[in-house]
Amino acid sequence: MKFLFLALACVHYTLRKAQQGAGDGLDKGACSKFCTISEELNKVQGNTAEHLQAFNTIRVKNKQTQLRLQIYATEAQDDTARIKAATLALWLSRKADAATTAGLRTASKKAINGVATALYAKGRVDELLELMAQTKSGSHGCLVNGNSGREAQ
Repeated sequence: MKFLFLALACVHYTLRKAQQGAGDGLDKGACSKFCTISEELNKVQGNTAEHLQAFNTIRVKNKQTQLRLQIYATEAQDDTARIKAATLALWLSRKADAATTAGLRTASKKAINGVATALYAKGRVDELLELMAQTKSGSHGCLVNGNSGREAQ
């Protein structure tokens, strides 16, 4: 979401500079800033799989430890140790289930939405860059130098 607001702020800056110059052009300096934003948004990697894998790793470790504790509880000679191992195994089972639930309900949704927002913002910036290129190459298009001088391109 913050990428979208950043892109909107840059659009506002560009349009303001374009109005100051000639009214029918774009500031050359602003075009390069949009290219930079597009490149930075392209670097955002989809790490949803890593988040889900981390939750699954926690779940698997807890389940494996739970099984070892259950085996120990059946083999232990001391009743106190047997009760402690069985109780800890039950606690780890619940903890593994909680990690799975958290991963599937909350974290995965956040990760997927974060990547989707960045990709959407990148698409919007790229679309704006295409429109700027059309303005530059159009028959009545021009780029504004920033010092109220026009440079036809």
